[in-house]
Formats: sequence, C-alpha cells, structure tokens
Amino acid sequence: MQMKMMILGAFSALTLMACVPVSVGTSSENPVNVSDSGRVTVAAGKTTYVVKTYPQSYFYLDNALFDKAVPIDFSNRNSAGYVNSQEVKVDWMNLQPVSVPIGWKIAVSEAKLVRAINQTTTNSNLAYAVETNVYFYNRVKVVYAITAPSQPASEVQPLTFTLSTPQNKVPTALYVVAQ
Repeated sequence: MQMKMMILGAFSALTLMACVPVSVGTSSENPVNVSDSGRVTVAAGKTTYVVKTYPQSYFYLDNALFDKAVPIDFSNRNSAGYVNSQEVKVDWMNLQPVSVPIGWKIAVSEAKLVRAINQTTTNSNLAYAVETNVYFYNRVKVVYAITAPSQPASEVQPLTFTLSTPQNKVPTALYVVAQ
C-alpha cells in the first residue's frame, strides 16, 4: 500500500510539473510579441526570444514561393468547417548585423512562412461539386534570440541588421532596452 501511495505521489508531482507555464520569452516556442513600434525589453544579461510577423511585401517575396512552400490544405478544417491557417519553417532566413551596440547579440532562432486564412466560403449550390474559397494573407514570422548586456540601461538601443531571403536582402531594425 505504501509503495502505491509513493508511485501515485510521484505521478501527481510529474503531472503538476507538466502544467507549469513556461515564462514568455524564454524559448522560441513561447516568444514575446514585438510591438508595432519594434521596441523590445530584454532582461540584462539574459537571452529573450521575440517574434515579429511581417507582411509578405516587406521582403518582396513572390506568391510562387508561398504557393510551393505553404499550399492550402482544404481538408484541414476547424470544428466550424473553416480552412485552418498554415505555416512552415524555412531555413533560408539569414541575419547580418549592421549596427549592434557592444554587449548586444541578435540572431534568427526560426523563421516561418505563414498563410493566415481569415475567411472560408463554401458554395454547395453547384450541380455536381462543392466550391470552397479562402481569403488569406501571406506573412513571414521571424523569431529572434536577443541577448542583452549584463548591465541594465534605460536608453533604447537600435539593433540594425539585414535579413536575407532567397529573393532579397532587407534592412531591418528592432529597438531594445536592457532592464
């Protein structure tokens, strides 16, 4: 009986540990959203993961790239029958620092092409077929790993860099402060 209680206690502890939330910004799976201003607060001496979602036009990417990498899966629907948004990781996003203050580091942790579907319509009045139309936006989601210097600073620092895709190089900036 005592052994059963011990096993049950260990199982309960493990179950509770699995429910502990991960702090936002401590991993690429749970990044902090970058505000529209591009400003990010990073803990001094720590690495924070932040995500910024850009429109397709920001990188001058053509539709063929999205069509090939992120095809619409009409069979992947939510409980209401709407086609789900899709995203796929890409390994070709590169970051070249242009002006990064001493003590700061920035890198691309991951990048994804996103087909954000915002509307699904179905026409079943056709004689022999059902027609489904989707309306969507193509987006690029970039997760950055930003490491702050060990000393806090109240001044906002610009991190300027170039993001390279197979089709273009785009100057980019984020504004950071170490606290």
